Amino acid sequence: MGEELSLYVAHMCVRYVFLYFFHSVIFLLIFLTSMSTASSIWGNGFRYVLLILGFLCLTSICSNYIIINFTFICMARDDSEKVDTGNGVRKMKNYPSNCMRKGCRSRRVIPKTFFQTFKNRFVYSAAEKSSIIWAVAIGTILGTFPVNYYYIKFGARWPFFISGILSVFSTALIPLAASLGLPYLLFSRFVQGLAYAADFAAIGILCVRWAPLSQMGLFISVLTAFTSVSSIVTNPLSAWLCESTLGWRSAYYIHAAFGLFVFILWIIIYNDDPHLHPSVSEKELAKIQEDKTQTHIERDSFVPYKEIIKNKVILIVWFNAFTEMTTVTLLLVYAPIYFHNVLGYDIPTTGVLVSFAASIHLPLKFAGGFISDRITSVSERHKMWFFNSIAVGLAGIFCALIGVFPANWSKTGVALFTITFTCMGMNPGGFYKCATLSSRQYAHFVLATIQFMKCIALFVGPAMVAFLVTDERNHDQWKYVYWINGFLLNVANLAFIPIATDQPAPFTLITRTTRKVHAEEIDGSLGYKIANTEMSRNRAKKSGSQHSIVVNKETFINRFDYSSTEKSSIIWAVAIGTILGTFPINYFYIKFGARWPFFISGIMSVFSTAFIPLAASLGLPYLLFCRFVQGLAYAADFAAIGILCVRWAPLSQTGLFISVLTTFTPVSTVITNPLSGWLCESTLGWRSAYYIHAAFGLFVFILWIICYHDDPHLHPSVSEKELSKIQKDKTQAHIERDSFVPFKEIIKNKVILIVWFNAFTEMTTVTLLLVYAPIYFHNVLGYDIPTTGMAIYWAYTNTEFDPGILVSFAASIHLPLKFVGGLISDHVTCVSERYKMWFFNSIAVGLAGVFCALIGVFPADWSKTGVALFTLVITCMGMNPGGFYKCGTLSSRQYAHFVLATIQFMKCVALFVGPAMVALLVTDERNHDQWRYVYWINGFLLNVANLAFIPIATDKPAPFTLITRTTRKVHAESADGPPIASIEMNRNNKTNNGSRHCIVVNKYL
Repeated sequence: MGEELSLYVAHMCVRYVFLYFFHSVIFLLIFLTSMSTASSIWGNGFRYVLLILGFLCLTSICSNYIIINFTFICMARDDSEKVDTGNGVRKMKNYPSNCMRKGCRSRRVIPKTFFQTFKNRFVYSAAEKSSIIWAVAIGTILGTFPVNYYYIKFGARWPFFISGILSVFSTALIPLAASLGLPYLLFSRFVQGLAYAADFAAIGILCVRWAPLSQMGLFISVLTAFTSVSSIVTNPLSAWLCESTLGWRSAYYIHAAFGLFVFILWIIIYNDDPHLHPSVSEKELAKIQEDKTQTHIERDSFVPYKEIIKNKVILIVWFNAFTEMTTVTLLLVYAPIYFHNVLGYDIPTTGVLVSFAASIHLPLKFAGGFISDRITSVSERHKMWFFNSIAVGLAGIFCALIGVFPANWSKTGVALFTITFTCMGMNPGGFYKCATLSSRQYAHFVLATIQFMKCIALFVGPAMVAFLVTDERNHDQWKYVYWINGFLLNVANLAFIPIATDQPAPFTLITRTTRKVHAEEIDGSLGYKIANTEMSRNRAKKSGSQHSIVVNKETFINRFDYSSTEKSSIIWAVAIGTILGTFPINYFYIKFGARWPFFISGIMSVFSTAFIPLAASLGLPYLLFCRFVQGLAYAADFAAIGILCVRWAPLSQTGLFISVLTTFTPVSTVITNPLSGWLCESTLGWRSAYYIHAAFGLFVFILWIICYHDDPHLHPSVSEKELSKIQKDKTQAHIERDSFVPFKEIIKNKVILIVWFNAFTEMTTVTLLLVYAPIYFHNVLGYDIPTTGMAIYWAYTNTEFDPGILVSFAASIHLPLKFVGGLISDHVTCVSERYKMWFFNSIAVGLAGVFCALIGVFPADWSKTGVALFTLVITCMGMNPGGFYKCGTLSSRQYAHFVLATIQFMKCVALFVGPAMVALLVTDERNHDQWRYVYWINGFLLNVANLAFIPIATDKPAPFTLITRTTRKVHAESADGPPIASIEMNRNNKTNNGSRHCIVVNKYL
């Protein structure tokens, strides 16, 4: 009776929520359109129709990706599909010790021992849940800037429609994907993430094209409400469907059908240009365009990216958005789990409470946007202070209080959750409005980047929970999550107050025309002619009868002459590909070994490299795609190093293997820079550099697939003596191939975290030095291209020399020391491993940081000193195999491939952070005073990382190396009842005693 009553209450709450939502939309539409006095069907309020339609489309995409947050609970109770865990014994026969042959007549038949263990296919561990949520984040990270590019190029109509259809079909296929297995589910979630990347850019386009400046707050408040409304609708609907006879799968089908409906309406009704839309009256058009500049009104694909990302107002807006998005993600994504597991509410009540907490702020959100627009007695800046202090500052205080009150204060917890959300409803009048008014016609890019912040939050939020919360029922673990987020929200608000403004930023004056004129003025007389021509044309327009000067002059630019921002984008494309590829490729390494995954990655690298000249000729987007594929392939490198060290390296030669395998970065620089420099200057041309490298790559990867095998004991070329050498002192878990990895325990281990921190700081510095060395040597230190490509020979001889090898020699001189360092680290036994790690890491990270900082101290005209310091930094870093690399490998043992694959992830993040740092600090590549801050920051971080390494470093295997698939299952069984441990003991006894019968168990997990 109680269960039926709760279901009835939940059903009525769902109906109430839907009626509330439906009538609110209808009332808002009628109220807003009634403001018009025109006699047409829409009057002068057609923009409100698009406002509501855009809001519904945004809500659909967001709802589609959050369905799973609630259905996690229901899927865990679905016993319709079970899978064999694989730890059962199908058939066992024992033979007496004196008769092992199968045909022996004296064979005694022993009863068969048979047991199987099953688990619910849809029960996911905390790490798997985090992966399922992260899949959306990765898709959104990958999709944000490409989708924004298509918005800029084609407007919002078709890109937003295509994104919506992607969301619809990926949502409809999720039940099937979950039945097929976790990889298929992750792929569907990734596609949902790609579609979700379209949301905030669509908001930006709608505000730029259709919102009058006087109604900007209203448009932002309505459009940004989609996250909360999707939670209001989706959580109770999913809860009701889970408990109904339709089942949890129907939640996906119903949401997909609604999404298909609203996006069909979108493609029929929407147009990017108000003046071309037949439903827009002259009066409404005048209202939309009031006080906007011509550049704001006109559609143009130009965006001054560098100037935007360096503007302090926009940076503070993005910081506020990131902190708020992280908190919202945590509250919305984990609210059902927190309310159910910590506060103790049942499933229907949880659905209603989460929806109520997320919905109560909506009236205030709309009211806040309306008030922000209508109150004129207070300046815009003071209004922004007020609204942001509530939406970010006060919300942070209440968020921190959630962690203060204990779990048995469940009503207080729900109330604080609700108040936090209510406060955040004021954000349209805070940082959102500041961003839109400051960026004006470029608001779509600023808001698209807020979407990027949101997808980073989708990654950071679950990572924070995975790191801090090991038991989802433990309030004492959850409270740190709320405290951290509350603190960051208040820091963001304090940074916002002195910076916020409603005035258009300086970059809003930059257009395609002014940028071209500025560029031409730098070139000389041609810029003068174009400027005068433009002035004459403008005078002719004003005077009517005055003739303008006719200048018929065509200007051309080199297709391959990329700006600093475009260069950063080309480098970032590799970083994004590597970010996206690192963990999926590591999964395939764990599942299938290194042979085929590494070969496929190599072939991807070969073909993408061979196609780069063609892609560059076709245009920047094609080049970015090829670079992205190169990044996917590059993600395979460090996991391959890990597999080779785990499978083929004796423990006594770990340093040697690491020192050789990790030299691929500097060796590639040693070979590629002078070779490319020579080919560029030769008659073969720069394209031949790509073709030659691709041909070499094809050759070595064919050798790889022929020669390599993951198991030394199965390789015909490995002798017994060599095999014993390889396996010496290794545990059985280290030797055996298994796809199990205790991810959570690894990412929480302090030794591994410090290793990753050292790797990240070193990788960032290496990326900056190697990637930007040719630019720095050529533009700052003044060397020509062939010389820049080669050595530091002149630094030790005061002679002039022919085209040589500056960058390459600087990068290569440390290679002998790298190999020697690896050998010394292995063979010197009079010093403990820990002291050796201290020594090598202090050189590779600490001393390298000192020399790196010194590069920024000496002026540009000390060119030989600059090259010498560059060489010393790289040389010192050659000692890293004996430092953090060896520490990471020896600590993680059989799981070293995952630890090193994550170092690859750090490397790809460094590929993103390094260029971002240069783009932020260096506006003129010839200015040494700007470059010095880059070197100082990196030098400081290197020394911090080394100081953190010294007290933590160890060569002992970490506790997680004792965790295997078997021990994890036994631990899980011991918590549930009749353990498999006893079965294993019986099996061992049977094996020892020969005739003993085993217990027959058919156990469902």
